Amino acid sequence: MLKKYLYITYMNFIIYRIKINNNNYIGSTKNIKKRFYTHKTKYADYCNGKCKRKLYEMIYLNGGWFNIETEVIEEFTCDTQDEARIREEYWRRFYNANMNTKKAYETEDEFKERVKNNNTRRNPINNPKRDQTTIFCGCGGHYLSFNEKTHCKSIMHRNYLNQCENNK
Repeated sequence: MLKKYLYITYMNFIIYRIKINNNNYIGSTKNIKKRFYTHKTKYADYCNGKCKRKLYEMIYLNGGWFNIETEVIEEFTCDTQDEARIREEYWRRFYNANMNTKKAYETEDEFKERVKNNNTRRNPINNPKRDQTTIFCGCGGHYLSFNEKTHCKSIMHRNYLNQCENNK
């Protein structure tokens, strides 16, 4: 008879803070040296115009890595990565981390609310930038005013422009 063994692996996590003036960034990792190496690589990408994160912009504007403060806030052991994310989110809120671009963890209700708000902004009725005026084109097609660029790339519209050009 085979015996099944349940292996519980505990993970060691480190919560850290990067502080620049009154701005904070909170992160979590299993390997702090590797994580800071990644931050420095991303910073180099920012300097070369490949990255647009607020953290790296603040580091750049304040004289680079030599002018920032870093500290380990907490080291702990947990069963799952979600537990680590929950803890990171606690510290993110505690320090009011304004350089993090997104939450470390959100509950199911927070997720639903975020999706609902995003869908509301995309709805043309709720977003004045998305005008619903229908425009009829000489090619025989029609489109909503915010969708003009897409329509102009359509096969129907391009064929119409080619015909107009040939008739000149």
